[in-house]
Amino acid sequence: EIHCLTEKEIQSAYKLWENKFKNLKTPRICIFVGGTTPKQPFTSEDIQAFADKINKVKEEKNASLLLATSRKTTRKQTVFLKRRIQHDYFYTSKGRKSPSYSGLLAWADILIVVAPTVRSLSKTTVAQKPLYIYQSEGLIGKGNLKETPERYFIQMLYDMKIAQPFTNQIEKFTPAKFPNSTKEIAQLIDADLMIRSYLK
Repeated sequence: EIHCLTEKEIQSAYKLWENKFKNLKTPRICIFVGGTTPKQPFTSEDIQAFADKINKVKEEKNASLLLATSRKTTRKQTVFLKRRIQHDYFYTSKGRKSPSYSGLLAWADILIVVAPTVRSLSKTTVAQKPLYIYQSEGLIGKGNLKETPERYFIQMLYDMKIAQPFTNQIEKFTPAKFPNSTKEIAQLIDADLMIRSYLK
């Protein structure tokens, strides 16, 4: 399965983590960070470029930043992220007392995914909140993501008005609803790959 997260789980997490997040300034911007994969580099330069942009947004919007790393985020990347991004809350899946992934989705007003995978992107769509995807030149890799599922999936989210690319600005928008069924998601990706292959 791609993931097993549901809207009901996110709704339940809202009350559970109320004391943790209710006093943070709004908008609450939650940043979900992936990591390096064989076809997707994620360097300190990528992190610094993103940090410069998101720190500026934090200042301009008087926002709170919730920073969340994943299993793909290395220890070195995590340390660099924590030092460079002016975060108000830090989450790691290794923390025993940290809110669950669903808790972050429940309390975030805006979501940003950095160095994403299909799984991390599909999980964030369940929350039905403004979703931004960060792709620096390094992350795009001058075309080396063109034939990967991630690249196709990102473009699909853009085409379906579910997500927008993060550049220098963030505004709330109402995303289109995306299917939460693993089977439906897989079928969409397969169909998109087939169409793009035919049109080459």
